[in-house]
Amino acid sequence: TLTKEERQELENISKKGKAAARTVLLSRALLLLDVNRDGDKWTVAKVADAVGLTTRTLEHMKKRFVEDGIDFAIQRKKEKNHQLLKYLMENLKLNLLL
Repeated sequence: TLTKEERQELENISKKGKAAARTVLLSRALLLLDVNRDGDKWTVAKVADAVGLTTRTLEHMKKRFVEDGIDFAIQRKKEKNHQLLKYLMENLKLNLLL
């Protein structure tokens, strides 16, 4: 579920079109998948057809949104850096505990 602020951010990205094409597509997909939006709820398959992405891509995006937030869900490159940072932080915590 998107907050008002997240919805506004995604709408700005989608309308301005100044972001990378994939970021704009993922922003539109998240808006369509939002359960709080007015109107009919769209299925993942219906959204995938509408924006030209696979259902698997959308499922992964939804997972990243829930686990890491909106920025990691719609921006591809940051996710790789985030995984490395997450791995390093977990190892640092383990070393500190030992």
